[in-house]
Amino acid sequence: MLLFTHHVLFDYAVARLLFRRGRGPATFVGLLQNDRTLAVMAAPSLTLALADLWASEPTRQPFWELALAVAAEDDLPATAHLAAPMTAAEFARDISDLTPLISALGPTSARRPVAERVLGNLIGAINVRRASGVSPIGPDSGPWMELARSLAELGTEGVISALRVLLAVGTERAEDLTPEQLSAAGAASRRLLDHALGRQ
Repeated sequence: MLLFTHHVLFDYAVARLLFRRGRGPATFVGLLQNDRTLAVMAAPSLTLALADLWASEPTRQPFWELALAVAAEDDLPATAHLAAPMTAAEFARDISDLTPLISALGPTSARRPVAERVLGNLIGAINVRRASGVSPIGPDSGPWMELARSLAELGTEGVISALRVLLAVGTERAEDLTPEQLSAAGAASRRLLDHALGRQ
């Protein structure tokens, strides 16, 4: 007999039928707005829908479009705002996975304030995973120091604030950095220092 500690098949059905596997940001956001308890009550289904959306397109563009759409709605519960960043923190393996978010963070992007909110939640998710034993550095740990370098190159105030936290989390155990991560963290740190000196 096969036993499950949770109703996995039910969660999967809700992810497909109610959340429609994350497809269609307007419909997805509308569901969460119409029932604010849904993000909590159906949290496993929400996670499954986001994971499916992540895997649906190698550019991750649909995933980040949905993440930005959710983040733009201030009246949604924190659980809804954190769901996509937690998914990205778990599944991102290459800096290209984050390209749509980085583009939205650009100095001329109209969506930069919303993207900065998503970035803050993403870094928070990375930190939560670190506290639970999942290191943000080392082999196969995710592109977080490369993200730090990309953020440093953008250089906007909101991004710089998030960058400080990301570098602090990523360099807490500098001896665990791979050579590539060390190079990226060093480049980001130098840019951060230049930014601080330029404000004096």
